[in-house]
This record gives sequence, C-alpha cells and structure tokens, in this order.
Amino acid sequence: MFQNRFIRLPFACLIFSPLIVLQGCGDSKGTESSGDFATSAISAFYEVEAKANSAQGGHDYRLQARFRRGNDILELDGGDQVVVSGPNEYSLTETKVFGDVIYNRTVTIENPLRTNFTFKLERNSQQDADQSNITVPQAFEINEPLAGSTVQLNSSKLMTVRWSNNDDDSEGMKVTQDYRCFTTAQGEVLSREVSNTFSEAGGVTSGVINVGEATRNGNYSHCTVDLTFSRTRQGSLDPKLKSGSTNGYFVDSASNIRINF
Repeated sequence: MFQNRFIRLPFACLIFSPLIVLQGCGDSKGTESSGDFATSAISAFYEVEAKANSAQGGHDYRLQARFRRGNDILELDGGDQVVVSGPNEYSLTETKVFGDVIYNRTVTIENPLRTNFTFKLERNSQQDADQSNITVPQAFEINEPLAGSTVQLNSSKLMTVRWSNNDDDSEGMKVTQDYRCFTTAQGEVLSREVSNTFSEAGGVTSGVINVGEATRNGNYSHCTVDLTFSRTRQGSLDPKLKSGSTNGYFVDSASNIRINF
C-alpha cells in the first residue's frame, strides 16, 4: 500500500506519500479548460512512484499528472488527454480532490525490466507535448531496522538505518520517521514526524539517525516509529511546455518499530 504521500490537497497541500509536498499549494485562482490555451502556456507536473508488491511478484507504479496555467488549475477537455508509455500504454483517470484536478492510475508490473516512462499530453487542436520522460530510481529493500523489530538504544540515542543497494543517480535516500513516544505515567506524550536525507555518493547504503534529537530528548519509557525510505530522480520535461516537473520515486517502508532507551 502506498504511503499517504499521495492524496494531495490542492496539489501541493495534499500528500499522496509521506515523502512529497508538491508545488502550487494554496495560490490557485480557479479551474480553466486546457483547450483554451496553447501548449506553451501550460505547466505540467508528472510523477511516477514505485513500490514493491510482494503479493504480485512485481512493483506497483503510481502514475500521476496535473496541469496549470499560471496559478490556475487546468482540466483537460476538448479532446486533450494525458497518456503514459511504459511497458504498455496507460491512460490516466481524472479525479477531483479538494478543488484540484489530478490524473492518475496505479499499475502492477510483474518482474519489471524497465523503469522508464514517457508522459504524453496529446491535444486535439494544439501542439502535442509527448516527450516528458521519467526514470524511476533503482529498487531497494530495507535491511535495518525491519518492520515490527525492537531497537535498543544506548546513551547516544543513535539509530542506524541500512538499505540493500546504492544508486549514485538518485538525489539520496530520504528516511521519514513518524514517532509516537510514551511515558509510564502519562501514556503517549509525543507524536512527531521528521526526516533525514543521506547521500548515496561513493556506494553509501546506510545512515545514522539521532533519535534523541528527533524526539526532542524527552524522558520516555519507549517510542514506536514508522519509517519510510524513498529515492528520488528527476526526469526531463518536454520543452514545448511552459514549465513543470518530472520526478520518479521508489519507496519502501517499515512500520511498528519499537525503540527502547
């Protein structure tokens, strides 16, 4: 299951996976029709988020697009559509969420041999923009700590995290931590989310998190934490569009980890 980094409030306030907050939050003026504007006036924001699907023996890929003209939301109409090419051609479904218009689809690809996707804005009466490309970062697995495990910290309150391989082409490994900390007398006294990003340059496949700092150095009996690891790689946007972004993500998570002090 994808983390709730992917349901987005006006596309930058809503989070579909705990990893991302997108541009364009809170400043849009309204919704307009794409057919009224030239391709060179349109900004496109494309994403592919991948996660291992052990039940299917492959990966789930969440494909997502949204469009803007200036600060205004664009809804595709007049024969305009967005199509994604990967192992197959995928059409995206329009969804309206809190006033935003999002185009998305999740597909499962068994034993994927390719991680390249091309987003195509196909237009009825205007110029197509069909060369926006995203390469998903290399897949990985979490090695430490594992879901449901217990971590015993020493006085330094440092926790090591490890993953299975290196990707020098990514923007690093981001580890998002969702803490809940407890005392014997009061029960839960802290709920906090923080993140660290570790460079993978030079073959690095581990990082160290200062749990004391992340949990504000409280005097707790224990904490629990859910970890989300994610790699990001930027793609290339079709130059016929005005502006936008193209991002690929690979995500894995480990939940319900107990931390003893």
